[in-house]
Amino acid sequence: MTILDKILNSAAEQFTRFGFKTITMDDIARHAGVSKKTLYQHFETKLEIIVAAVTHFHTIKYERCLQHMQAASNAVEAMVLVTNDIQKMHQEINPIALLELQKYYTDAFLMFKKSLLEKDLETIKQNLEQGIQEGLYRSAINVEVMAHFRLEFTLWLLQSSNAINHLSSAFFSIEKELLDHFMYGIVTEKGRQLYDNYKKIQA
Repeated sequence: MTILDKILNSAAEQFTRFGFKTITMDDIARHAGVSKKTLYQHFETKLEIIVAAVTHFHTIKYERCLQHMQAASNAVEAMVLVTNDIQKMHQEINPIALLELQKYYTDAFLMFKKSLLEKDLETIKQNLEQGIQEGLYRSAINVEVMAHFRLEFTLWLLQSSNAINHLSSAFFSIEKELLDHFMYGIVTEKGRQLYDNYKKIQA
């Protein structure tokens, strides 16, 4: 692992756990096990490291989702595997982090959302198109609309600032409920049977 990777891993972990406002350059250097001088050789400002850390975090998660999709035997299984991974990601992220990113580091937040729209949205579209070809999703669904809907409710959960605690059973119940509504709205009978089987396995 390079020094840059150590710094980015450390920064991403600190930001997602504690938020962006409270973490300092000193904290990042200490957690990464590097000197402040080394840190500043790579990043001149905190904003620079925030942008790089957010990009690094999303790239890792995106590549992991691609691995799930390639390993899955069908589109429904892929959607279930990716959703499980998103749930794990939620456990790693303090909801305050995204709220602070949006409020205090708008450019970095917009870049993060742009990356989601460019990469994640395309991945969801591919899954929907695959599911239609496999006879698991209804051919009549609007792929563009449903892909945006799937991505937006994920973003809503990540950014939710209400009383839902991201570690509570209530949070996961809401997430599963939303996924059920989404999946049951797009699957064929064949797809529904598959989805129900995957749910039973995970129960």
